This record gives sequence, structure tokens and C-alpha cells, in this order.
Amino acid sequence: MKNTLLYNFGKDLYYKYMFFRGIPHKWGKKFVYTIYRGVKIRFLLYSIKGDGFHSSKYLNENLSTLHREIKGYLALRDVKEGDLILDCGAYNGAFSVYACKKAGPKGLVVCFEPDKRNAEILRKNLKANNCKNFKIIEKGLWNKPTELKFKSGGVGAMISKEGDVTINVTSLDYELNKLKIPFSKVNFVKMDIEGAEIEALDGMKKLLNQKKKPYVAIASYHIVNGEKTYKEVEKKLKKFKYKKIKSVFPGHLTTVAMQQ
Repeated sequence: MKNTLLYNFGKDLYYKYMFFRGIPHKWGKKFVYTIYRGVKIRFLLYSIKGDGFHSSKYLNENLSTLHREIKGYLALRDVKEGDLILDCGAYNGAFSVYACKKAGPKGLVVCFEPDKRNAEILRKNLKANNCKNFKIIEKGLWNKPTELKFKSGGVGAMISKEGDVTINVTSLDYELNKLKIPFSKVNFVKMDIEGAEIEALDGMKKLLNQKKKPYVAIASYHIVNGEKTYKEVEKKLKKFKYKKIKSVFPGHLTTVAMQQ
């Protein structure tokens, strides 16, 4: 069993370190407020039992995710007003909230998050920011609709043969058809699904093979079969005839691609 006091102390130091790095923020009674690229955002202060930390001041990486990792996703293109965005691996909502606010009422953010606890916090953070232009799909992403073992729990939740639960997974091509969303309407695909990106790319061939291709930003730092996934991600995007492909942002390696 973890030493809760020591664990909390370590988490407290981590967050203080992040704040001292210059992340703009302001504490309130129920929320922590921040600004990213001119967008005002607030995240709920919440506690999570069972993870060894119970204090309401812990934010599950939302501030650091917003101010560190998202920079890589936006390397070649920012979210634009009216965009239709697929947030694959939405976690607690740092990118989803930002995307909803940037896309505005004419836009839509479809969030894929299979972990029940993450999905609950995601929904609360979106509602806390008065976001209405979103839809949450509580499924994982794969190359086809099926059921797979899943390791639940926080930021490291992932599809795994050693998983503690079984979840529904789907493919983006299948789910877009089910939602009656034309492939040509999708502008932006952000993806971080803990190593399942290769299979997910195989499940979005129709989306990426079309003439009007969406901008894609895929976390590619995961290790699969002994190698970082960026090599295979780049290879697959070349087959889809993307003109501009780059793996950027070494701190959170992300492969981004544009049609031109």
C-alpha cells in the first residue's frame, strides 16, 4: 500500500514546480482559472479516491497538459471557428475544453474517452466552461468495432491484454457513419490513446483517404514492439498521401500532418 502522506507530498511538490514554471493560474474555491492562447478556461478542483491522493487541490495534470502537451498538437494549425474536431483520448478535457471554446457554437468537438472516471471528469469540466458544442463517446478506438481488455485508471488508462475491465472499442470510420457525420466535415483529429494509434489509423482509412483531408495531430512517443510509434505513424500518413508530415515537440512527441 502506498504511503498516502508521502505520495501527497510528492504530488504537491510536482504541481508547485509546474506553477513556478510560469503557468498562469488563479485558485478559487471550486475552480482553478487559467488562460491559454487568449482563451479563458477553468478546471474543477476535485479529489479522486483510490489513487492515493484525496486533496481537492490536485488537478490530474489538466494545467500541465494544457500548457505543455497541447503545443505539439497545434504545431501546424490551431483550432478555428466552426471546426469539427475529433478528440481521441480526451482524458479529463484539457484539449476538449480549449477546442470547444475556439470552435465556438458553430463548431463541434466529438470526444472519445473509454475510461468511465475520466469521462465523468471530462463531462464536468466541459460543463464548467459552459461548453455545449460537444459529444462524448465512451468507447476506445481501434481498427474495428469489438470488445477488448482495458487497463483503467487515470492518465495511463489503455487497451491492454492485462486489463482489469472489458470495454467497447470502435473505428473512426464506423463511428462517423453511425453519427451521420460526413467525412469531409472533419477538420481536426487529435489523438493520444496510449499506444493504440496504429490500429486506430487503420480504422480511419476512409476518413484519411478522401480528397479533403483533416489536419491530424497524433501523440507518437509510445513504445510498441520496442520502438516509438512515430515511425509507423509517419509511414501510414505517407500512404494516405499527406503532403506535410512532421514529428515535433520532443517533450511529448507528436506527429502532425496537413494536406498541403
